[in-house]
Amino acid sequence: MASRIIFTINVDIDESNLDNPGWWNGDGTQASTDKSKITKQAFLEWSDKIIFNHSQYAHTCKSDYRVHIADSEYSDFYDTFKKEHPQISEYDIINFYKHWLMKKYSSEFDEVCYVDLDVVFNTKENIFENHDIYNKFACGEQNSEALFGKTVRPYNYNLCIRNPASKYWNAFAMLLDSGYTKEESDTDVFNTGIMIASREQIQK
Repeated sequence: MASRIIFTINVDIDESNLDNPGWWNGDGTQASTDKSKITKQAFLEWSDKIIFNHSQYAHTCKSDYRVHIADSEYSDFYDTFKKEHPQISEYDIINFYKHWLMKKYSSEFDEVCYVDLDVVFNTKENIFENHDIYNKFACGEQNSEALFGKTVRPYNYNLCIRNPASKYWNAFAMLLDSGYTKEESDTDVFNTGIMIASREQIQK
């Protein structure tokens, strides 16, 4: 049987390092609440229950389960990343860290699944067996949300860098800058809150 792992990251970002990308009301005005602070408080309140949910689900899938915290490995990754890219927030560094861990685990396990800490499993179906992970690198897509960014009037546009529409246009611009045509640059928008793939797909 293939070796498997499900892992998550539980790093409590210090309040001094929180960024606030903002979130937006339906009329295009910016909401007054601080999304990062709300998220931080929710994780502090619910992380133990969510980690228990993850571990139970991993057992159902006959998978190892690990939680990454702000240990020495994370600190080394953070320090190196911050030195090379001081403009990047800790929230975004954590998002790069999960990709780095996917690659690291692909040397140890045949099948690797990452889930954000806000993911709650509510099924007994086996995620490793429900996706073609030996031929595809599976993650969510948000193309329907990105469509907003292609059609909305400019004065209602959501400038939050985490918005799927912003991700669509950033990817579009980078592909154009790399020499792709407009048609080739019209690509999918992905959500990496859940990622699952085989060793071979990750290392590709």
